[in-house]
Amino acid sequence: MSTNNMWPSMLKFVSNVTKAVIIIVTAGFPSMVAAQTVGVSASVYEFVEAYQRTINTHDPAALAAFFTEDADFVMFNLPAVKGRQAIENWWRDFWQSKFNKQEPERRGTFILNSVRLITADVAVANIETVTGGRNTQGQELIVRKARGTWVLIRQNGKWFISAMRGMPTERDRIIRASDKDQLEANKALVRRMDEEVWNKGNLEIMYELYSPTFVWHFLPSGSETIGLDSLREHVRNHREAFPDWTEEIKHIVAEGDLVTIHFVSRGTNEGSFLGNPPTGKTIQIDEMSIFRIVDGKIAEQWLIPDLLSLNQQLGFIPQSN
Repeated sequence: MSTNNMWPSMLKFVSNVTKAVIIIVTAGFPSMVAAQTVGVSASVYEFVEAYQRTINTHDPAALAAFFTEDADFVMFNLPAVKGRQAIENWWRDFWQSKFNKQEPERRGTFILNSVRLITADVAVANIETVTGGRNTQGQELIVRKARGTWVLIRQNGKWFISAMRGMPTERDRIIRASDKDQLEANKALVRRMDEEVWNKGNLEIMYELYSPTFVWHFLPSGSETIGLDSLREHVRNHREAFPDWTEEIKHIVAEGDLVTIHFVSRGTNEGSFLGNPPTGKTIQIDEMSIFRIVDGKIAEQWLIPDLLSLNQQLGFIPQSN
């Protein structure tokens, strides 16, 4: 066979679960070097197992050590993070704000689906992630699944993550034909919340509709209610003061991850309210709220009620001219 019919100088790889063959052509002549992916896969598998053990300890510094100094890190639709130190800071903030407060028992399982050997010291791994556990109330957490692509680099015989990209799958995946579909879904979530929680007093459904780390901003006073349990207690107390409380949404607008509503609230004061004895009076006030939706749940709310009219109708302050 003439050299004209031989393969051109190039690097090709073929990989499967049992072997990878790297074909290297030097000076116009092919030279085949077979590399067993059994060995490569085993070392990557051990690396992923070590990563899993570390991430479940919630130690940001130990986890960041798995990344190269200049690693790229992108999770879901969040802003990209660049560099080992920035990755460590990201994980620390994430665990302090979410896991350690609301989901300290959430644990992840990392499944190595495939490894593609690019060179002897560069590999691409496809990873499936499954997390679950219990929240601080001892309730089973929603099982979340994600898939990731890791670019691995071997330095001094040790693998490091050079780039990581994670995307949700199954129930966490945002599947939409257009942005309009997602906006409608967000509005439907707020309508359902208003009907079930405030109109019916269904407190158990709140775990389905709200994020565990929900924050409620009461704008007239500047106060905040943090956590779903605190919100549940507020709703319970309010409906004890106004057992027939209802809210009627008059206008609803959605843009991006925000939903804004104008609604009219009505109720009869039959229980203690703001430290005052029941008045027996029926009130009607206008209110406005802005909600932020994250992963199909209400994560944040800003509320503006007409407190002046409320206090005047209850007789707490004089009616104005």
